[in-house]
Amino acid sequence: MAQTNRILHRMPAKQTGNGSYSWSKTPKIIWGFRASIIKIMLRLHILFIAIAAYRNARIAVRVLHKLLAEKRRIQGDSFVVRYVKAGGRYYWSFLAPGWPSPAFRQFVQNELARAQPFDNHSNHLQILILAMTRKCGLHCEHCFDWDNLDGNELLGVAELRQIIQDFQERGVTQIQLSGGEPLSRFADVLELLRAAKPTTEFWLLSSGFGLSLKKARLLKKAGLAGMTISLDHWQEEAHNRFRGNEKSFYWVQKAVMKCHEIDLPVSLSLCATGEFISEDNLWKYLALAKQMGVGFVRILEPRQVGRYAQKDVDLSETHLKILKDFYFSATSDNRYRDWPIVLYHGYHQREYGCFGAGDRFLYIDSNGKVHACPFCLTSAADYLSTPIDECLDKLRSGHGCLEFSQPDISAKCN
Repeated sequence: MAQTNRILHRMPAKQTGNGSYSWSKTPKIIWGFRASIIKIMLRLHILFIAIAAYRNARIAVRVLHKLLAEKRRIQGDSFVVRYVKAGGRYYWSFLAPGWPSPAFRQFVQNELARAQPFDNHSNHLQILILAMTRKCGLHCEHCFDWDNLDGNELLGVAELRQIIQDFQERGVTQIQLSGGEPLSRFADVLELLRAAKPTTEFWLLSSGFGLSLKKARLLKKAGLAGMTISLDHWQEEAHNRFRGNEKSFYWVQKAVMKCHEIDLPVSLSLCATGEFISEDNLWKYLALAKQMGVGFVRILEPRQVGRYAQKDVDLSETHLKILKDFYFSATSDNRYRDWPIVLYHGYHQREYGCFGAGDRFLYIDSNGKVHACPFCLTSAADYLSTPIDECLDKLRSGHGCLEFSQPDISAKCN
């Protein structure tokens, strides 16, 4: 850890002479006693939501016990309790709505319905990943949407608004606007955000390319909840090479800083290739993320889709063990309690199954095709010509995750 500590020196929040950024105005990581108080308040709020849903305190407590047991089975009890505070809300994951918010209430109701439906509320779909554009200024080594880029846009604003409206009516609590680069359709993003209901949080999945302070402020005012920004190496040259653009690292730095200036939560997204994975690289990456002040780091594994199709990019058992050990150290070791929260769903998918494919989330590409996720590109249906229930049935019955099994969610509370 001596190496990581050497790159954690803080400087004033301003642009430096070489065009890079330093950090001071950043989201707060809440841990220790304050985190314990927040956890108690949050759980009390969840209890009130459950009692209101079932109109019976005994049933509410029984369902919550079931959900808590499931959470412990999947995540364990060793994680350091901490929250990211940004935009007046508290987050334990950027994949769940911040608390308190209308989206958080809907999120809890969906999880309750997963265990035991109430008042005909049987929805448990939480996230829609929506590729809203075929345009991007980068040439990323791992691009899963490579075959669709730089063509004419097939989804206009009207179609995108209809998709969003349909899934909001379905009870989805988070919509991730992806691409391509969603900022390339900036005016359309604003229109979509302004037209949406507040029961859903919207996040941008972006390279940060072209984000200015003015644009960031407009996005937040229109209703954007947060940004996930791709950063694939702690070394500037290596990241730029991976992204196929010599200014990509600069745009990541600039975008993160602009988000901090308007108190918008940020997650970094890392595609952890076999070439990158080492204990040294992972800790240096997380140390840089801490220095940048981001709240979350998401680790994705490379898959044989898009530009990686038919290439030997699968991780070895050695790579997976390094990732697993890093993940548990970063999330369970109290020494890192004020570091960014690390999310590594590959571990949970191997242990318990995939929650994509219309279970907790799904993906609609820039052609309007419905997929299990961005990395399982076997289209189940054309969304614009297929009813939503039929799309979900096809995903769940034969077009699910190609890599992992789906968890059993059929058991209800007795």
